[in-house]
Amino acid sequence: MQFDWQTGLALVCVALAAIAIARRLWSFLHPVEGRCGGGCSGCSGQPAPGRNELPVVSLSESFRRS
Repeated sequence: MQFDWQTGLALVCVALAAIAIARRLWSFLHPVEGRCGGGCSGCSGQPAPGRNELPVVSLSESFRRS
């Protein structure tokens, strides 16, 4: 088997993808209490304590012509 720079680059890409998947799987299986944004399904959907929700703004009213 010939080993050139393209094969090396492909192996690096595959290794980085495997590391990213393993890291995501590890954080899914070992959640940290009070952490948000981990992709878990146990969130209440409420903002973090001390954080205000952002208001919903409709842009369609701004573009209406008089």
